[in-house]
Amino acid sequence: MFSIMSNSSKICLVYLLVNLKIKKFTLLDTQFVNPHLKKLGAIEISRKKYLKMLGSSLKKSANFNKKISQSSIYDIIQSMTQTS
Repeated sequence: MFSIMSNSSKICLVYLLVNLKIKKFTLLDTQFVNPHLKKLGAIEISRKKYLKMLGSSLKKSANFNKKISQSSIYDIIQSMTQTS
């Protein structure tokens, strides 16, 4: 990713994660894990576990077009960043 403003891609990633969480998505393949992704909850898993999770995820119903409120977004972000 690239952008004119520093760290804007990180903000976009957080917004994507919040949307996926609210809309009941259960899996996001990031290809690799770095320190920033770890802070957001990313974990490295085996291929076998990934394929099992993918199979389960594909059976679930999720609606990316579902409308969400701004307050829902803020609540999820707060819960993701809460340290106590």
